[in-house]
Amino acid sequence: LYNGKVLYIKCDMENEQSLQFLKIFQKDISQLIRKKKADCTVIADEISFYATKNLSAGLATHAGFGVNYILQLQDLGQISDENLRSAILTNCSVKLFYKISDKLTLEYVEKLGGDELVTNYSFTGVEHSYSQTVEPLLNATRVRAMWYKQNAILIAEYFNSAIFISTNFI
Repeated sequence: LYNGKVLYIKCDMENEQSLQFLKIFQKDISQLIRKKKADCTVIADEISFYATKNLSAGLATHAGFGVNYILQLQDLGQISDENLRSAILTNCSVKLFYKISDKLTLEYVEKLGGDELVTNYSFTGVEHSYSQTVEPLLNATRVRAMWYKQNAILIAEYFNSAIFISTNFI
């Protein structure tokens, strides 16, 4: 957990012993970092298999002890407990979304993406008029139309709005 390491653990997600190991590992991290500040990044793939209250609590406290997490799951519906899903997402300040197809995740991205002011102009003969409306920046139509091969949506708490990024270098 020290000296700027990256922890990558590959486990069989269909094996109960592997999942138990991940839960115990999460508790061990909590105990070790309270003794000495860590400096590491934990990459956790397919968190839907081991999304627990311990993981949520760890996300809430571990950053202050030098442990950063990169969490991955396919869509928000994979964490069926709404309270647990909310607690985990609240403690992730940076979110990166690739191809989104399920309704729950689309709605979440739309809500996080913020709003934009849209101005519509119309001309009839010599008269012209305009109207302004506020619309979601990341509405479902825009998100679904996004070219996904090398693009993603980055939403971070410290940015004013969502950012479309190219991921071909990642």
